[in-house]
Amino acid sequence: MEAGGTAILLALAAIGYRRGSARIFALAWALHPLWDVGLHTLGRGEYAPLAYVVVCIGFDLLLAARLVSGRAGIPASPASAPA
Repeated sequence: MEAGGTAILLALAAIGYRRGSARIFALAWALHPLWDVGLHTLGRGEYAPLAYVVVCIGFDLLLAARLVSGRAGIPASPASAPA
């Protein structure tokens, strides 16, 4: 189950990276907290401490927001990349 979710998020991140789109890359980061909640609190992967899950969710959402805002050093889209 974990490998399937990892593969989906990794594929989405790879698509964003290859296209040079921080927005697509950020989408993978923004979806990861849903995965964490499902896996660590609702599913069978309840082995992670709740504090870890909360910190991971906060980090993922913060990074996704920085990627979309352009403050993470990656252009939001190929058109906005410096020439």
